[in-house]
Amino acid sequence: MSSFTQFKKATFAASSALLLLISTVTPTMAEISTPSTQPASAARTIYGSQMSPFVLKVIIAMAEKNLDFKLVETLPKKILHAKGSAMLIPFDNASPLGKIPAYREGEYGQEDSWTIADSAVIIAYLDKNNPEHPLYPTNAKKFAETLWYEKYGDEVMANIIHHKILFEQKIKPVLFKKPTDEKILKDAIMELPPLFDYLDGKLKGKKWIVGDDFTAADIAIGVQLLSLKKCNISIDEKKWPNLVRYSKDLFQRDAFKKNIK
Repeated sequence: MSSFTQFKKATFAASSALLLLISTVTPTMAEISTPSTQPASAARTIYGSQMSPFVLKVIIAMAEKNLDFKLVETLPKKILHAKGSAMLIPFDNASPLGKIPAYREGEYGQEDSWTIADSAVIIAYLDKNNPEHPLYPTNAKKFAETLWYEKYGDEVMANIIHHKILFEQKIKPVLFKKPTDEKILKDAIMELPPLFDYLDGKLKGKKWIVGDDFTAADIAIGVQLLSLKKCNISIDEKKWPNLVRYSKDLFQRDAFKKNIK
């Protein structure tokens, strides 16, 4: 199956996949401050949970760029309402759709406070506003490739890996106290080889997915590969040597190592 066909099939499930994953987090509103080697020009706040790969994308991107931030843990609006939990007003203000992650610069209630939502949009903004350690290439073709592979990670990979595999293996038994549907899990794992074939082929002769430079696309793909690691699903090095090497290189980066739990 072509990557474009996979992408079209995955699009309709992307939103529900995100909601299912982040629902594993207990609705505590803990705040976590992450130090940086750079002083912040304005207070930066991320609303969300590290259990969400989309929130983790932003956290890793900020680590790559040495940007400090405060993480305010929260579930999305729909899950909070379903659980009968209160929604933080600052989060509601920052996320028009009630989804995570959302991002704020400045303090809530202050005139200079500014917000934006969606992991890809947040990372693009951070990269534009903080040009050191760029995550998007300046070359037009490489830039377009980065956008494509980022979308591939966010939608095609996420639909198989966290919406199906992670949900059945980890989320449903723990959160919903329901047994894993072994058929769904088995069928989902059977969907992985074409995805691995595609990535392994695209990685041939390249350090990172777009070339020599690490980009936002590597983060998007990396957080999905990290979910497989959490589910103890390995990639056969004999079949997909480029992807295995790539995964090892990703997980050795400081920004990833800090977030592998």
